[in-house]
Amino acid sequence: MHKVIKILIATSILCNIGFALYEPIYAIFVQQIGGDILAAAASMGLFAIVLGVFTIIFGKLTDANKCLKNKFIVLGYAIVTAAFAGYYFVKHPIDLFVIQAVIGFGTAMIDPGWSALFGMHVKKNNEATEWGLWEGTKQIAMGIFAIAGGAVAATFGFKTLILIMFTFEVLATISIARLLWTKCKI
Repeated sequence: MHKVIKILIATSILCNIGFALYEPIYAIFVQQIGGDILAAAASMGLFAIVLGVFTIIFGKLTDANKCLKNKFIVLGYAIVTAAFAGYYFVKHPIDLFVIQAVIGFGTAMIDPGWSALFGMHVKKNNEATEWGLWEGTKQIAMGIFAIAGGAVAATFGFKTLILIMFTFEVLATISIARLLWTKCKI
């Protein structure tokens, strides 16, 4: 397996752990800041719409300038990380809408280039194994950390959980930045 694939998988897992820690209990968090089920659904819907629209745009931009691919990936991770820090300061559902939109935007910067980079470095005749390894390990980690996130929030509260989520996002950003920031021809 190529070194780039290993780093992409590790980075993806770190980032997705941040998401997994709160996803199962997201509606409870929304309720604690004065929101309701509709606010939880609408904020997640906004995330998905922003992600979808900007994934198309960043996909086209990445194909137009291959050197932007790495910059978009690193900047996207940094934006997602900053947005995760924003959860700590959320007081009202409207704050959450802004954060979810920013996370959608940052993720859209990551996804097209990340997928292209992964595809470029997959070992020939080993494509399904390497894609399967990424998906499988990501899902296992997300399952474990979904349970852990519930335990942390129940025991220590959402502020502590948010700090842990943010830490995983910082680690993901550092990991990918070390690989990609200075290299154009990966």
